[in-house]
Amino acid sequence: MLDEEFLESIKHEVESRRESVRHLRPGVVKFSKELVRDEVKNRESFIKHEYFMKISDPRFEELTPIQQLMYLALWACKRNQSAPGNEFWFECKKRVGEVVADFIVYYRNENVTRRVVVECDESDPGGRTDGQPAKNGAAELESSGFQVLRFTEAEIWQDPLARAEKVFSFFEPSGYPFDP
Repeated sequence: MLDEEFLESIKHEVESRRESVRHLRPGVVKFSKELVRDEVKNRESFIKHEYFMKISDPRFEELTPIQQLMYLALWACKRNQSAPGNEFWFECKKRVGEVVADFIVYYRNENVTRRVVVECDESDPGGRTDGQPAKNGAAELESSGFQVLRFTEAEIWQDPLARAEKVFSFFEPSGYPFDP
């Protein structure tokens, strides 16, 4: 059971950050609350230290709502995928040559470093399926050593954690990537 001092600190933190998260779309808020509910069962510090730091960061506000949702899903999966000797991290809005990738997910252990670009498309002009790369920019990214995954807005809204898990499925726990 949570103690009163801890609950008060959470309430204070929520109130101090309320204005910075008012602009979020309802779907992002709903998904965020679901993450919090699930994580609270296991990790009290999730709410107290990390979650509100993420959504109140000025860089988070620069993302589109669909990118915000993917950011939270990648972050939740990253927390669950990390193990001793295996390191995951990701960056938003990273330039690779002439292309600005929505996200780059990195994996490193003592033997290998791998990178996957994740693109969040507002629409699906090419009729592609879940996780398939689109042509624009993909060749340049792939020639730079990246695997490229693209998800449509509808795919991400439907199940953001499933999309993030698909990204992380490119990395085996031993550090050697799957061949998708």
